Amino acid sequence: MVGLHYCPELPVRFRSFENSHPREVFCLSYRPVILRTLLIMVLASLIVACSASSRVVRVYDGGSRDESQVARIETPTTIKLLSIDCQQQKTYLTDSISMTYELLPGEHTIVYQYNSIWSVPRGVEREDFAEDTAKVQNVDSVPIEAVIDLEPGGRYKITHREAKNIRDAQTMAAKFSAEIVGESGEQVAQRR
Repeated sequence: MVGLHYCPELPVRFRSFENSHPREVFCLSYRPVILRTLLIMVLASLIVACSASSRVVRVYDGGSRDESQVARIETPTTIKLLSIDCQQQKTYLTDSISMTYELLPGEHTIVYQYNSIWSVPRGVEREDFAEDTAKVQNVDSVPIEAVIDLEPGGRYKITHREAKNIRDAQTMAAKFSAEIVGESGEQVAQRR
């Protein structure tokens, strides 16, 4: 709630009422509104940070298992895992989050591709952009199939060189290569 409070430290030119004495200066106190808004923003930030930084997907039947019984494959925001052992993986509302896939140990075939979204600079006209649509462009590589032998409790990452701009991303996607590495940094997957 907004309240009026006497503020003698403000200069006379900040008077808020015509009928008030020249020495009486009033100011509005927005403290409760500011604190409430700040609290809502902090809570919203925490919720977004906890839910959007990384998502864990279990790729096995049954309930959750201890970390020592499963292997984890982490993908950066620019890698889309298309399938694991011929099972198509879900696509999520926002693809631009890193994902962690929990799998049972053993040999698995995964199919993945480079996928990034770039904004198109103002002034670039293309016929495939409608007047009222966002000016973004997806850059995708061809799907890559790899075979990986996962160890119990193992943590693996798909890594690749980062693109600096849209032209670099298009060049990289045309001849895309990525490595699947273990915790010590050694390459662990064979490309098919």
